[in-house]
Amino acid sequence: MGQMPSKWLRRCLLLTGILIYHSLFADELPSRYHTYSQILDSFAVMQNHYSEILKIDTLGYSQRDSVPIFYLKISDNADLDEDEPAVFLCAGAHSEEPLGPEVLLNYASYLVNKYQQEDWSTLWHLRNLEIYVIPFINPEGRLVVEWGNLNWRKNKSDNDSNGVFNIHDGVDLNRNYDIGWEWDTTLAGRTPESLMFKGYAPFTESECRAMAAFAQKYKPIAALDFHSPTYGRGEVVYFPWNFVNGAGYCPDYTMISGICRAYCDHIRTESDTAYYASAYGYVNKAELRTYLYGHYGTVAFTVEVCTTNMPSSPARVDAIVADHVPGLDYFLDRALGAAVTGIIRDSITMEPIEAEVKIPQRTNADIRPRLSRADNGRYHRLMDPGTYTLQIIKTGYRTKTITDVVVAGKNKTNVDILLSPYYPRPPAPELLYPNPRDTIETGLFTFDWSNPPSFNRFLFELATDTAFNNMTLFDSLLNISQFSPTTPIAIGHYYWRVKAHNANGWGPYSATRDFYITAWNDIAASIALPIEYYLYPNYPNPFNISTVISFDLPNRTEVRLACYDITGALISDLINTELPAGRHQITWNGLDFRGNPVASGVYFIKLTVDGYKAVNKMILLK
Repeated sequence: MGQMPSKWLRRCLLLTGILIYHSLFADELPSRYHTYSQILDSFAVMQNHYSEILKIDTLGYSQRDSVPIFYLKISDNADLDEDEPAVFLCAGAHSEEPLGPEVLLNYASYLVNKYQQEDWSTLWHLRNLEIYVIPFINPEGRLVVEWGNLNWRKNKSDNDSNGVFNIHDGVDLNRNYDIGWEWDTTLAGRTPESLMFKGYAPFTESECRAMAAFAQKYKPIAALDFHSPTYGRGEVVYFPWNFVNGAGYCPDYTMISGICRAYCDHIRTESDTAYYASAYGYVNKAELRTYLYGHYGTVAFTVEVCTTNMPSSPARVDAIVADHVPGLDYFLDRALGAAVTGIIRDSITMEPIEAEVKIPQRTNADIRPRLSRADNGRYHRLMDPGTYTLQIIKTGYRTKTITDVVVAGKNKTNVDILLSPYYPRPPAPELLYPNPRDTIETGLFTFDWSNPPSFNRFLFELATDTAFNNMTLFDSLLNISQFSPTTPIAIGHYYWRVKAHNANGWGPYSATRDFYITAWNDIAASIALPIEYYLYPNYPNPFNISTVISFDLPNRTEVRLACYDITGALISDLINTELPAGRHQITWNGLDFRGNPVASGVYFIKLTVDGYKAVNKMILLK
């Protein structure tokens, strides 16, 4: 870790800290810059007008004052966590660098305007990406700057535990991640009074822990972290990495350096005489860029905006933020370019799995295992064109190796994986009766479902809500695939599901179905017909040969039932004619309108009838 600082150096650092501390409230943030509250308000105004594509949320809180770390999600279905790759656009880790938040505010406004104009490129980005804009990683430090200390860089962590904010406090948040923390042996990094103090250990700061948890959930494929040079070089973009204490250059060096160079070639310098420079960064500080690439393979860059940290001229700031729009557009384009992707599932239960995806051509001892997402099993790695090998590794499963995986041109290569468990649990049962949205005229009847292989008992659940918080009936000891209530079920709307158990544990739940119990004397003759339009989830889903699609019509009408791919392109018109009232079913066998089999992937079934529209997602696995 190096020698302890001398008394003379400590005194110099202390004097510097005192000067900085006494400058509190002495200066004003130039009026061109938006405050924390103003950027939040701007996002709120945009969200109010475009709630379908924008959502404001909080990913965590600051270390000392619990100031929210808010973000703006931009995507075509902003309220949903869709199976789409995540891109992080971050700024404000260093609070005396206000240009980064301005770049992000400007770009968010730009995307909204382009969406309003139905710009094709913007619609493509929003339809296929989930973009997370995080303008203030260090919100409490930013408020210190807004209160008048324009030199404050860190958060307000109480390093001396005296409960008073003073010169001894604060941690540089871009030095407090894990990879590289131990290699920061500088005097500034080890001294609490320094504006670059790295903290007493990795992840001591809640802001860094929140960012790490957010990244763990979404595993971004690409990220930009905007800074501006308080010291050092400006108008440069750093990419990962040269690990001089490890294996040297990162295993994705060729690809990631090429993307960085192309990104820089879209950003003019302020003098308008050249473009931004690209350079590799060393692993000698625990930076966000290093953390994201090291853990998730994220194509993560640190962007040093401008040649100074805080230009005051409004015209200068306006020009700088505008210059970054072409680079951001390119970055989103590349995030949707050449890659290898797919979903990893348990071969028996079809549940998504968080598993390691090792690409031997792109690995070394410095990087952490690249894992698929826990919620949907999706892995997604940006790649250069080439031929690769995939090794899928998960404790409790047989390792799977797939060779000769070709990534060509600018296209994604989809490779879905079924991993075989050593100790399989039973798959989800298929619910047989009641059918979805059935109306039943008695409270005494028998629930029925299929027998999956290798089960020894079932769990049956009946509730009045989709989250199954309000449970009406519950039985976990059933050894047959039926359940008969001993007392009548009351009139109402119900939801039910089942899962199976064997010696290896519980399998996944079945799909949830709903039904209605109606009093005998309330049943009208018309109750036999549906009372509203409704598109049911297809079954099975995922499927690998065919799937059944059902829908209700309360009256005779023209119906269109069409299948689309993930880009919105029409695959097949399954129904386009007039149909009578009632429940209808059709089987889709995975063929397009030419009769050709379609590839594995995500598809959408859309029902359009008499002003009613509904869309369900289908997953085809071959």
